[in-house]
Amino acid sequence: MKKRNYQKPADVALLQEFNAQQSKRTNGCGYSHSGDIFYHIYSGNKGFDPAEILTIWEDNNGVAAWMLASPGRKEFEVYVGQDQSDGFEQEVLTYGEQRTLELMKLHRIESDTLSCDVFSGDHKRRKLLLEMGWQIECEAEYVYNKMSLTDLPNRFLPAGYRIRPVKGLGEAARVAEVHNGSFGSNWTEAEYLRMMIAPGYQHELEFVVETEDGDFAGFTLTWHDPITSSGLLEPVGVHRDHRRKGLGRALVYHAVHHMKASGLAYGIVMNETANEGALNLYRSCGFKPWQPLDPFSKMIV
Repeated sequence: MKKRNYQKPADVALLQEFNAQQSKRTNGCGYSHSGDIFYHIYSGNKGFDPAEILTIWEDNNGVAAWMLASPGRKEFEVYVGQDQSDGFEQEVLTYGEQRTLELMKLHRIESDTLSCDVFSGDHKRRKLLLEMGWQIECEAEYVYNKMSLTDLPNRFLPAGYRIRPVKGLGEAARVAEVHNGSFGSNWTEAEYLRMMIAPGYQHELEFVVETEDGDFAGFTLTWHDPITSSGLLEPVGVHRDHRRKGLGRALVYHAVHHMKASGLAYGIVMNETANEGALNLYRSCGFKPWQPLDPFSKMIV
């Protein structure tokens, strides 16, 4: 077994294929969608170098496990192949703890606890973490929702708006602005541009709602995974100045129709269970709860 840091853009595709193949074996339990991998690296950790936060274990068959540290969020995530031993998985989890704490210290990020989300059905992972001194905080903080793309509702869009793909790098500033207006985030043009040129981003799979005056009123990033025949919406946002007009539902319908036309069988979206607005939106669009995730924490000593 060899352990190494992220080395080149092609590594992201290796991790996406690994998760997709493992997810196919477990019906999605224990493995994030390939689109979430990109988003967690380049959005959730936008201020960090992938070589600093990504560690990969490889054996003769390729990727055996990998770990993403998210020091700014005081958490990490670990993915281990189904054929690997409990002892190896515990080794990777222990390294994830140590590396995340090391990065937090390096970047002067203070916290009393470390966090790690675990799929509710991943009994092996849950058992290992409990044995390592972790505690479950509550049940189902997040949930992946899934819908079949066979019988989709008709698309609709309120008057005065249209939905189209992002045209390319020249729209980075406007897309960053609608992200900020939707979530209160702080994307700059330069930061969003860096994400757009990262391996795996496809501007034609990011859709924006545009007003007749050319303003961006909403957006959704989508990610296609042919291995699991699924498409992910991550995230979906409507600018605060254009809410309560049905734009969120219009974006979701547009995205899942596009996924179906691309030959995918399922649509997937995640939401925080405490966010009733998002939960109600996705349920009304036809998504059903699929894979819940529970938050685990450990005191930092």
